[in-house]
Amino acid sequence: MTESDNMLNSDFIRGFLEGAKRQGRDISAILKAAGIDNAAIDDNSDALIDGKQLQRLLITLTKEMDDVYMGFVKDRYKPVLNTAALKMSADCKTLGENVRVRTEFRESLRDDVHYQFRVNRKQHEFSLTVDDFELVDGMDPHLFYWLRLSTIYRYHSWLIGRRIKLNRVSFSSAEPEGSHAHLALFKCDISFNQPKNAVFFDDKYLHCPVIRTETEIMESFVYIAHHLDWFEVPGSDLSLARQVQKAIEALQDNGEFQPTIDIVAKQLRVNARRLRSQLARENESFQQIKAKVRQETAIKKLLSTGLSVSTVALELGFTEPGDFSRNFKRWTGLSPSEYRAKYGEE
Repeated sequence: MTESDNMLNSDFIRGFLEGAKRQGRDISAILKAAGIDNAAIDDNSDALIDGKQLQRLLITLTKEMDDVYMGFVKDRYKPVLNTAALKMSADCKTLGENVRVRTEFRESLRDDVHYQFRVNRKQHEFSLTVDDFELVDGMDPHLFYWLRLSTIYRYHSWLIGRRIKLNRVSFSSAEPEGSHAHLALFKCDISFNQPKNAVFFDDKYLHCPVIRTETEIMESFVYIAHHLDWFEVPGSDLSLARQVQKAIEALQDNGEFQPTIDIVAKQLRVNARRLRSQLARENESFQQIKAKVRQETAIKKLLSTGLSVSTVALELGFTEPGDFSRNFKRWTGLSPSEYRAKYGEE
């Protein structure tokens, strides 16, 4: 098994479980709930867990202990407080605004939690630092700060719907012995024995629009972020425009050929006005997306079926074949029959 396979050994599993163990939690029950064999934490075990198992373990521990920090920090951080931070940032339009609001909220809430963001305008670089937590004696600081930085990285990438390219990551701890598989998800230079635990990336990302709806943000659990594998950093998931497109396609499959923005907004569980404004931030509009879906469906039906033009028109919700033909020529510059004759058989 190579490091690129993102597999973690028993030392890491025991490290994450240490806080629960110190609080007298039932470790066997936690492992069972996470779908991990008890043998994985044996001292002589050569068992490995993958990103999906790690994800389930982190979720299970957080829920079992009612603590986002899972016993690493002396004063626990209840998930309900994390929800409050999400609520504070739900109306933020850009990643930079979101980072600022959530960071300031955390800083005002606790004295033992320190997040700091800086923009180096000369180098066009942004850094987010996580430091000075009051860790429980005996807990692994490298493991804790790795978890915080990877959480930040994954969540911010999820918010903007694209994988952020990191410039570098720094840890205040010494370089860990053995496997470095857990560091592979950062895909950048990593340094140790540094003054701060921080991630660094180009400040251009701060201007990226937050594509997630308010409902998605409020329902997101920071460890889930819609990816079931901890080592899969979001980046290829859907923009809001693509979500709207898929919703329209699904509605068309069910015979709703001219859905309104209110109908689609309801499908996506977001306010119609907010949906319209968020699409505008992506330089898209609802009408443009709807027309695009209709056009693509029309072309697909013309080229992949033997249906007559009038039948295709009816299946697309046009009451008159002539209306369909006029719209199709406006889309492509060709009539439906001309388009089929030109591209139908190659």
